[in-house]
Amino acid sequence: MKKILAITAILALFASCGDKKNIVFEPLKNETLAYTSKGEIIKGTQRVLIVATYLNPISKAKIGEENERFILAINPSSAELNTQSVAINNDNNVSIKELSKDDALMEFVSFNLPWAKYYELSTPKKQSDKLKLNFEIYHLGEVGLEFVKIPKSLYWNP
Repeated sequence: MKKILAITAILALFASCGDKKNIVFEPLKNETLAYTSKGEIIKGTQRVLIVATYLNPISKAKIGEENERFILAINPSSAELNTQSVAINNDNNVSIKELSKDDALMEFVSFNLPWAKYYELSTPKKQSDKLKLNFEIYHLGEVGLEFVKIPKSLYWNP
């Protein structure tokens, strides 16, 4: 009996001294994850991670509704985006702007990649349920990412 009480007391002591993690609910981060797509290029010893977020459904007040807008992150920043190859739904009418780390749109980045280069992509509104973003990283290959205007997680299936 004494052994059981001693073990229980020790376990209670360790449990009370444990690190208490506060779980913070961030609705904006959860929303951006629903509209984020990831790609990767591995060629020999070179690796490039691409993360893109479709911004329009996240915050219409800050983003607007006249264009389809994306944030594109390319990690490492030494990988070069071929700006002539960027197309959304096979349309090359895409404006590309490199973002600084303190740009207002950076609040919509779902994953903060410290060594990445960030771009804002904008194209006229598309009448399609899916958006396909295609582009090339110089000397490494092509990337294709797909976005759904209403994410699959929000569809209701009886």
